[in-house]
Amino acid sequence: MTDESQRRDAVGADGKTDVRDITLGNADPADYSAADIGPVEDASLDSLKEMLDSQDAPTRRRAALALARREPPDAIRDKLADLARTDSDDQVRQFAIEALGKLDGDPTVAIDVLETDGDPWVRAEAAVTLDRLAREQYSDRFEAMLYDDHEGVRRNALISLTRIKGSDVREHLFDALDDPSDRVREWAVKLMGQYDDDSAVEDALTALLEDEAETEIVRETAARSLGARGTDVETLLDEGTGTASADDHMLNRVPDS
Repeated sequence: MTDESQRRDAVGADGKTDVRDITLGNADPADYSAADIGPVEDASLDSLKEMLDSQDAPTRRRAALALARREPPDAIRDKLADLARTDSDDQVRQFAIEALGKLDGDPTVAIDVLETDGDPWVRAEAAVTLDRLAREQYSDRFEAMLYDDHEGVRRNALISLTRIKGSDVREHLFDALDDPSDRVREWAVKLMGQYDDDSAVEDALTALLEDEAETEIVRETAARSLGARGTDVETLLDEGTGTASADDHMLNRVPDS
């Protein structure tokens, strides 16, 4: 991951601020206001289109987010696709690919971003967009994403595969218990709550709950999953995770089913 992508982790694509890896001392204040679309929410489509060509990256970011809530014509959707693929600003690309997912855009744009973008958070957002637009069609792609080098991509792929495969995702969930990221392990544990008659799942969750070397978030989520066994997947995705801090984390955004 580049220094720039580490620096920009402050703002999630949902507009929430996450300062785990960033301080105000090395962040541009514009990063914190770009996700606030209040100044442009009443702007016309023509004005928002012009903003997409602004030299100011926060302006382009804000316009992309605002357009996700509109019904823009194909010309603007094409512009968003171009920004998602080629804009020099990581967050502009991230917000543009998010907007395409909400506007029933072309799923091949998400594929292009997943294959070519060097920023992990942009790829993670592209995985969410691909889930929204063509989940079933790209099952093999989601399986490949389980081996991505970034936790956000792996976590999003795991959720998508659970929606595609249902209870048949069991093997992937067990594999994810050994993921180096506790955020991926957390979600594997959470999604194991769908099984109510699998002793191996119960044993695995109990072992995690009792493992003092495991992180708090994984252990607390294991406790929840033990109590939630038999819950359908969409209900599990709608519920919170192990801890309050986890519920606010940008990795815990779940695309609409």
